[in-house]
Amino acid sequence: MPWKATDSMKERVNFVLEWERRWDEAQGGAVEMAELCRKDGVARPTGYAWVKRFREAGFDLRAIEEKSRRPLTNPHSISREIEDFVVQARKAMPRRGPRKLRKILLERH
Repeated sequence: MPWKATDSMKERVNFVLEWERRWDEAQGGAVEMAELCRKDGVARPTGYAWVKRFREAGFDLRAIEEKSRRPLTNPHSISREIEDFVVQARKAMPRRGPRKLRKILLERH
């Protein structure tokens, strides 16, 4: 038997649309989330999260798309100004090591 080829976004859309259909049938009442999640092979917390995002977005299917996990900021990054200074200093003084360049940087900035 071949593997079932699916697209994760299609699976999410099908899950949310099935939840919406059941919710409409219950006239806004309770939907058996455990059964729905079990049928689709989704963890209950994940199912609840998808439905919550779907409802908060005004029933817009784009809300259940995969979100970026990239951090918004990097606490260890340096400013472009300092980076440019270090690059120029390394080119101008190639024999200076990191300790000497740090000392020069602290004196000038």
